[in-house]
Amino acid sequence: MARKALDFVFCTGKYAGRNAAIHPLKVILLDLKLPKVNGLEVATKIKADERTKIIPIVIVTSSQEDKDLKTAYALG
Repeated sequence: MARKALDFVFCTGKYAGRNAAIHPLKVILLDLKLPKVNGLEVATKIKADERTKIIPIVIVTSSQEDKDLKTAYALG
C-alpha cells in the first residue's frame, strides 16, 4: 500500500502518466505501521522533495515508541 501511495505522489509506476504539475493532495493520512515500507519512510520521502514537502501529513498510529513519535514530529 505504501509503495502505491509513493507511486501516486511521485507519478511513478502505475501512475507514471499522471501530470505531476497537478497536486490533488490536500492532506495525507498516514499510518506508521505499514507493510513493506514503514510509514516514517513514506513521510521522509514526501517531506524531502521540494514538490511535495508542503503537503500536510497527519500520522495515525498505535505506536507507543518514543523514537517513532519524535521522528514523526521532527518531519513536521
